[in-house]
Amino acid sequence: MIIVKEKIRVIIIYDIKDDKRRRAYVKILSSYGYRIQYSAFEAYLSHKKYEKLKFVLKKLEVDEDSVIMYKMNSLCETIHYGDTSYLASVEESDCLFL
Repeated sequence: MIIVKEKIRVIIIYDIKDDKRRRAYVKILSSYGYRIQYSAFEAYLSHKKYEKLKFVLKKLEVDEDSVIMYKMNSLCETIHYGDTSYLASVEESDCLFL
């Protein structure tokens, strides 16, 4: 019997005041997921990577910045309009929709 663990889908949005910190966030978030808008990333993560990302974001936390991570569940519906070119980077195996 093979057990497949479901990946966690997250959306991360941010408003970072300092350019240097913003570049650091972009570099880190790019290593976890895909940029979907200028200040937004989407990622499909294992539980281990999800926990690590939470740790990294907490470590970078600064009061004057705003970073929000939405943990999506299998009941969420996503409808895309306009430029969806980033979707070509997402492997179908990364997406689990029920």
